[in-house]
Amino acid sequence: MTVTESLIVRVPSFAALALPEDAVVVADAGLPRAWLEALGDPILVEAGESLKRLASIEQLAEQVLARRSTRPLTLVAVGGGSVGDAVGFLASVLWRGVELWHVPTTLLAMVDSAHGGKTAVNLGHAKNQLGTFYSASRVVLVDQALATLPLEQRRDGLAELVKGLWLGDADALAMLDAEGGVDALAAAPFEVAGERLMALLQRAIDVKLAIVERDMFETKGIRTFLNFGHTVGHTVELLTGVSHGQAVCWGLLSASFLSGAHMGLDVQQTARLRRHVYALLTPAQAIASLTDRERFAAGIARDKKRINADLRSICLRAPGEPFVTREVSPEDWFEAFREAVEWFESTPALVERRANHVASLSIAASKSEMNRALVIEHLRPGQTAIEGHSTADDVVWLKSCLKALRENDGPAQIYCGEGGTTFRFLVAVSAARAGETLLLASARLLERPHTPLYDALRAAGASIEPVVVDGVPGVRVVGWASWPERVEVSAAGSSQYPTALALLAASGASFVLALGGTGEMASEPYFEMTLDLLRRAGVNVQREDGGWRFGPTPQLSTACTLSAEADASSAAVWAMGRLVGVEAAIARAPVLGRQPDARAASLAASLGQADRDGLERLVIELSEAPDLAPVLVAVASQLDCALEIVGAAHLRHKESDRIGDLVTAFERVGVRIEAREDGIFVPPGRQRAQDGALFETFGDHRLAMAGLLMSASGASLLIERPMVVAKSYPDFWHHVRSLGWSVVPR
Repeated sequence: MTVTESLIVRVPSFAALALPEDAVVVADAGLPRAWLEALGDPILVEAGESLKRLASIEQLAEQVLARRSTRPLTLVAVGGGSVGDAVGFLASVLWRGVELWHVPTTLLAMVDSAHGGKTAVNLGHAKNQLGTFYSASRVVLVDQALATLPLEQRRDGLAELVKGLWLGDADALAMLDAEGGVDALAAAPFEVAGERLMALLQRAIDVKLAIVERDMFETKGIRTFLNFGHTVGHTVELLTGVSHGQAVCWGLLSASFLSGAHMGLDVQQTARLRRHVYALLTPAQAIASLTDRERFAAGIARDKKRINADLRSICLRAPGEPFVTREVSPEDWFEAFREAVEWFESTPALVERRANHVASLSIAASKSEMNRALVIEHLRPGQTAIEGHSTADDVVWLKSCLKALRENDGPAQIYCGEGGTTFRFLVAVSAARAGETLLLASARLLERPHTPLYDALRAAGASIEPVVVDGVPGVRVVGWASWPERVEVSAAGSSQYPTALALLAASGASFVLALGGTGEMASEPYFEMTLDLLRRAGVNVQREDGGWRFGPTPQLSTACTLSAEADASSAAVWAMGRLVGVEAAIARAPVLGRQPDARAASLAASLGQADRDGLERLVIELSEAPDLAPVLVAVASQLDCALEIVGAAHLRHKESDRIGDLVTAFERVGVRIEAREDGIFVPPGRQRAQDGALFETFGDHRLAMAGLLMSASGASLLIERPMVVAKSYPDFWHHVRSLGWSVVPR
């Protein structure tokens, strides 16, 4: 079977799929029940790398032969890449070759793995070591599969689609730019973007088939072009664990820097390629922290496209003009990758509302709950399961740091990043740990107030001293010799101080936690969240005069599951957004009330009612949820009713003076608000930001979200350092696009 003999067919649904009488269908067991029922009685398999083991292939062959033991036989693979690989390999060796159909169910498989004839299985832990070239006689593209595909998987497939068009179809790039560009392809409802997506999919497939037809068996070097974006991509995927599509995007972005600076790709086309990739990328701490040159270069040097140890890299001279070069070293690729990361993180984005889409958004787990649960899990190892997932920077950092502590019985050195929660929780954990722990962090983080926590731990027997290691500041913590019976802390500045100490009770220690100073606590609901999770883990918590007594219960030594709800801070943006016409439904919205920011919906309702009633001024007390101030101010500035926020003085003592930052950011886009001693005043009357003005984020993820809401009424704004949202809500800009905004790098 040659590649040109493959027939590509498009059908609207699985019910419309006409299979041959001799078909034996092998399908991913994870597909929707209705799809599987439409396939008759398929053999169900668990997708993934385990399916590509020889033992799995043998089991699958036995199941196929039990269904049909004579020719003719058509094997039909229904699923993603691993199902296609396994079934394709079996089709090529069963009776020395039987008919093969692919019905790919992901965009990634539709554009890439279903075409070209490569099949592969693993050998031990080594991936794709055994394989054949064996093309399918038919590839069926099912609209229904794309229409219901999660947007994250759509973006993964678009990475390969964009790669293909830049490789071999320069004319198609105009279609890629049209009708909202890649932003719309990546995020718009299928009924809006589907026809353009399917047309571009066919053109990307044609590019791959044209390349494969010229070099079916990879003997002429032409097929190497398909490795565009994959030299860096494979290394990034291996070292960080991000999805294949995300890794390829980083490879394409890195290639844009090399191609633009050294290979002749002109400035306009370089910017165009970056714009196409930008819409698909998700900020990730694993990417930002990938700074080890030697480790990265070693990964590049293992690239499978090498010949005689020479690295073959694919770059572009122009759209549709790829070329192979041996002049790029692994170190060159590292430099290009770091340039790509810096560009992605620092480039302002122009946000503009182009359409009013209604979208259902899946919000990640609360970073506040996740971080507390992670410390509890660390202190009662092997006994705690956590229900919930988050890729927020704060969560990723804390998880990584706790893992490093677990792996070091003796002295340890940990870099904590920029998150206050991560650092403060780790200081407390280190004080309860034997020996010395060096906790290094950004200079900016160490400028924040931590003294109340340090003083409490020192009084309890720990040593905490400032230190600088290779120019990086931090603290040296030497754990106490024995557990204290009583720890006293001043919590007026932050509830994170008593929270860090209370979490130590998950280790089984008994002690009293007393409030010093005025006895007041900032953002007390966050501390109540901590107590609730400790009780669920088996800690006895008793309120006493001026503090709390902690001790173990029998439950503490038994297995438990801690559930983290959807992040209320992230959901708050969309609760407020309703007041300015943004229709977002939150899947699995937080309901338990542990998170202070869950008040956002009720506060938005109060503000909306006050505006409809013609109230001159609404006063909102935010002492328990001061972090809601930026998004509250953003929507209030677009309403007639004046808003006075009180009880938010704590915002002046965050990473910076957040009240001052908020006032400055709004003033610079032409919106007037006033700073008050313990809050903010938004004057009456609807205000509109100046088109094209730069909205400064001051490194605050909540300010970036407020800037987005400022554009809801039609203003286009440049958001400075938009990827600061990675701290709490990495998918934020993808969700913004799904609601009808364009988000374009400038």
